[in-house]
This record gives sequence, C-alpha cells and structure tokens, in this order.
Amino acid sequence: MDDENYENQFGGLTIFIIKFFMEVILTDEQKKLFKRAAALAKSYKPKRPEIYMRFQVEQGGGLEQDWHGPECSVETGSGSKNIDYDSLYDLVFEFVKDNMDVFFEPFNQQDGDSWGSIWCEFNYENKTLNFGHDVSYYESSYSDHDGEAKQDIAQALINSKNDSDDLNGDIITMKFDGGGDSGYIEAEGENELGESVTLPSTFEDFGYNLLEKYYGGWENNEGGNGQILLNFSEPGKVSWSLEMNMNGEEGYSDNYDFDVKLDF
Repeated sequence: MDDENYENQFGGLTIFIIKFFMEVILTDEQKKLFKRAAALAKSYKPKRPEIYMRFQVEQGGGLEQDWHGPECSVETGSGSKNIDYDSLYDLVFEFVKDNMDVFFEPFNQQDGDSWGSIWCEFNYENKTLNFGHDVSYYESSYSDHDGEAKQDIAQALINSKNDSDDLNGDIITMKFDGGGDSGYIEAEGENELGESVTLPSTFEDFGYNLLEKYYGGWENNEGGNGQILLNFSEPGKVSWSLEMNMNGEEGYSDNYDFDVKLDF
C-alpha cells in the first residue's frame, strides 16, 4: 500500500485506506453479522474479546480455507472453542481474497516458493480486524567432502571399472536425489566427456555408504541432491568427492502493518 488515501470496493466492503490504517464501512447486514458473532463469542466467556480465524496459503499462491474448515474460535479457560459461525469466516475470507496483493506480499518475497497461513483476530471490543502471517519456505545449503577409498574398496571399484565396456576415462560422476523419505543414486552416470554410462552395483554401494556416513537421513523430508565424483587417475587408488545440496524448511511469523477498523 502507498501512503496516499484512496477508496476502493472489495467484496462488498467499502474500504478507506489512510496510510497503514483501514476503515471499513459495513452494510447493515454486515453490521448485524459482526454483532451476532460478538454476542455468540461472549457467551463462551473467552479470556480475550477476540475471535480467531485462519486461512491457508498454498505453495504457488492459492488461498484456501483452514485445514480444519471455516473455523471461528475463541480462547477460553478450557482451551480453544469453535463458535461455529461460518458467515463471519466467509466474509473475512473474501476480504483477504480481494486484497491478495497486500496479504501475499510476505509470501511473494520468497519468489513464490512459499506457503503458510494468514490469520485474523476480530476484536469485538475495539471493533478491529488484526492480521498476521506465518510464512514457510525452503532454503538450500551446500557442503562437500572428499577423501580416498580404502585399498580393498578401491580395488573392487577398479575391478568393476575394468570389467565394464563403457566406463572410459579417469573421472566417473554419479548423481543422486532424495526427498519424501526416499532417495536414490541414478542408474546412469557420466564419464569426463559427459557421456552417459551405466553404473555397476559396486559404484552405487560405495556412493550410498558415503551418503549414509556424511549425510545420514539425506533422503528424509525435503531431502537433498548432488553428485559423487570418482577419480581413477592414480594407479591402484580411487579418490572421491561428494557435493551435497540440502533443502531445509525455514519460516517466520509477523503481523501486518495495518489494522482494519469496523463501523458497527
């Protein structure tokens, strides 16, 4: 939003935006809806004069109802209680949907590869809607390791290479990918000329052992991906390097820098 005052029409609500403050002019029916919601909430004797709603932001930018459905809840001495007032939820949901450019700004900062939720607190004493967001996104980190295979393992790798018709050259590259609790080393690798080669099981077993040693659980959750290079340039020896890109979930929560004032 800019600092200039302007008026617009969203979902049947007339909104005056003054810097970072919104004043909503309600229809008579909408005023009754908010008053009924407030009266219903008070009957639960909540700790705070607030009705809480949450909306899900899908990865890629879609807006959906909460996973539990259109729930309006209050916090009581015995925990959160759903006051079962879908009309209020639907009205606020449409308000958020009609102002996607404003509410999706924190999510768009992650290049569209984010998800999470937008929540609203209707304070019926102050007659305001307060909004906040929970943003989740993936962040990649890079690391590497290198070393030399033990003599017996090196000899087994050399024998497998010599027995193959297409493992030519000194450098063989194996690529791997993992996620969702499963991972694999691709059956086809590359030689130093970039040509596709079929990897023997000896190579794959060696690769899986390296992954387990240095990145145990690399295939879990969002997993990781990368490559393993085997170097046969020195006679009787095999050196290796392992490059890993791990995907981890990050997130943060914050309030929007505006409140919505209701006129009922």
